[in-house]
Amino acid sequence: MGRRIGLSSPPRCPFDVSNSHGRGWYNIFVGVNEIESAIENLQPAELAQLEEWFARRQSDIWDEQLSQDIDAGKLNSLAEQAIADFKAGRCSPL
Repeated sequence: MGRRIGLSSPPRCPFDVSNSHGRGWYNIFVGVNEIESAIENLQPAELAQLEEWFARRQSDIWDEQLSQDIDAGKLNSLAEQAIADFKAGRCSPL
């Protein structure tokens, strides 16, 4: 099954796309193949904009995972080892 995405405005279509809550347009499901097809049809400037967004998204995901790992104490042993190495003189200037 595809991923759910929200669109800022409804597509042009000949039928009513109102949902049961009376809010008009709602989210649709698209799969990877549809996303790839849409990307292939982007203009160069739009592709550059998508690449920038994707890089930011990947960075945000990485930051969140790192933050969760730190909060869970998963990096404590690495920090302790680094401090011990520094105190023992096993570090060199960058």
